[in-house]
Amino acid sequence: MIKGVCSTTLKNKPFLIIPHPFNDELFSSWLTRVAYAHHFHPQTFINLFFGIKNRGLFKNNVDAHLSDQMIRNIENMVHNKINIFKLTLRSFSGILREDDIIDSPSIFLCKLRFCPHCLKENIPYFKYQWKLAFTTVCIKHRCFLQDVCPNCKTPLNIFKMYNNTLSFSYCSQCGFDLKKSPTKNIHSKFKTSMSAMDIFHQGLYQGYIQLGDSIIYLFCFMDVVTQLSKLILSKRNFAFLHTHPLFLLLNSAIKKTIKSSQPIHIQLNIVENFALFGLILYLFENYPNNFAKFVSMNHLTHWDMIRDLRHISFWYETLVNSISPKYVAFGNMVTNEEIKHARHYLLSLGKLENKANLTQLFGNINFFNKYQLHR
Repeated sequence: MIKGVCSTTLKNKPFLIIPHPFNDELFSSWLTRVAYAHHFHPQTFINLFFGIKNRGLFKNNVDAHLSDQMIRNIENMVHNKINIFKLTLRSFSGILREDDIIDSPSIFLCKLRFCPHCLKENIPYFKYQWKLAFTTVCIKHRCFLQDVCPNCKTPLNIFKMYNNTLSFSYCSQCGFDLKKSPTKNIHSKFKTSMSAMDIFHQGLYQGYIQLGDSIIYLFCFMDVVTQLSKLILSKRNFAFLHTHPLFLLLNSAIKKTIKSSQPIHIQLNIVENFALFGLILYLFENYPNNFAKFVSMNHLTHWDMIRDLRHISFWYETLVNSISPKYVAFGNMVTNEEIKHARHYLLSLGKLENKANLTQLFGNINFFNKYQLHR
């Protein structure tokens, strides 16, 4: 591969060769294959066609950060034959997140993962699902995905090449053939939990999921997933979940100090994420009974369930309120008419109409301070 060429003659010029992207291919994967087709090292290709000043735009999670202007530029460079926006993770804005993913890319995005078996098939490429935190297993090959080279433990960087010669199906650090990575298959007792990932993926395509008779926008549900992740691991509410087989996979995570100020998924490994997302979906099985048991057995209040949510969707507030009603600060105020009848009632029983006896009836002594009563 050609590397180290410095020239401005190709800047903003149309690509000479334009490989067609796969239906589920990630933008960075496609762009790297374009560079290979031109026999350029990916970083050299970026420098030549986009300019050295713009090479920083292709770092730091370019699949989520690619700007509208750069997307238009690239579409012009491919003669508008490819919808570049659809290759980026920004295409899930309004689905995975209500706002543009470019504004909060760390919420449900993760390091690039891969399936060794998938890389062996036809032309190797990387799928957009492999950048989503809840995609922890390969449905087709029934194995856990991986996010580091098994030989040297280096995270993937597909814009780099080992010795400037080996493609992105090899580790850029040590040259290990990622297609030969040993795989960890899903244990039979966990295979039913793989349906959780199917629900997330189906939600990506539909824009919503269905719980009972309720149709819920996926971004509303993902906000709740974030909240439940904190309640389970950061706040350590394990009751009801502790009997599920998946809970065993969280043994190491439970021993960690999980910070609620950071996305929970980035503090876990792939197997732990598999367990966490599976357990959260388990809460919505037999809807809403499992969820109600979780709230009740962990003694969670309405405030516990909603406290970290920026926006509370109607379906979730209705669900939580049906299990743990919202406390209204003045919801148990006592009217003058009720006080009058209570005093008559106490007198009829031969009891003093004092604060102590009224408190037994109404439950809050502060309501009676304005009355001239004896204790």
